[in-house]
Parts: sequence; structure tokens; C-alpha cells
Amino acid sequence: MLSRASRRSIAALRNHGFSTAAVQNPYKHLSLPAINSIKWETTSYDKFALKPHIHPGEWKVKGKVAVTLLELDETATANLKMIAGSRYNANRNELTLTSEKFESRMENKNYLISTLDKMVQGATTGEVGTN
Repeated sequence: MLSRASRRSIAALRNHGFSTAAVQNPYKHLSLPAINSIKWETTSYDKFALKPHIHPGEWKVKGKVAVTLLELDETATANLKMIAGSRYNANRNELTLTSEKFESRMENKNYLISTLDKMVQGATTGEVGTN
């Protein structure tokens, strides 16, 4: 969901004749409803427990998305399940991605969306690349 400031800046771009398609969705293989339907989980640890250090799991981000919301055909869905492996939960028809690669929750969240985009690209085209 976009913040009030983001909506204002996108509206300003539209008023000046700029296209905002790239601003709203930089991912080629994911639709905005699929991105907005990802359920995010983070954990915040008490700062007093480990003075003066930060808990190692502080930046861990987990994202869950229903495979049906990705709008894939049967072949691409089967390919995505093979690519995902143990990250796919067949009982819930849900894909779970986790990252603690970066020292920022936002970087980890963006990394997971990018990873999901590449997984959908690999499932639909059979090619996995950076573009």
C-alpha cells in the first residue's frame, strides 16, 4: 500500500505528463496485486536483552504469497513449485521466502520481491536471469 506522500508524488508526476508505470511496478513478471498480497513477517527484539548489541535476527524478513495470486498457467505453476522446492507449502498452496542477507529490513524485503520476480520469470520462460 502506498503512503500518502507517495500517492501525492505519483499524482504530481501524472499532472506534469510523466508516465508512472515504471514508478509503480519495477518488476517485470509480477503484477501489483501479487506484490501487494504478500504477507510480511518481521520480529522485533527487546533492546535491553542484549546490551549493547543488536539481535542477529533483527533484520530477518519472511514473505508469504499464495501461488494462485501470481496468475500463472498450469505449466508455469508446476515449474514454480519445482524451483521453490521446500519453500512451497502444498497444504496451503503458499510460497514462503525468507531473507536476512542485508542489515536492513527494507533491503531484505526488496531482495525477496526481486527473488520472487526471478522465480516467476524462470517458471514462465524457463530462463533465470538478472533482467
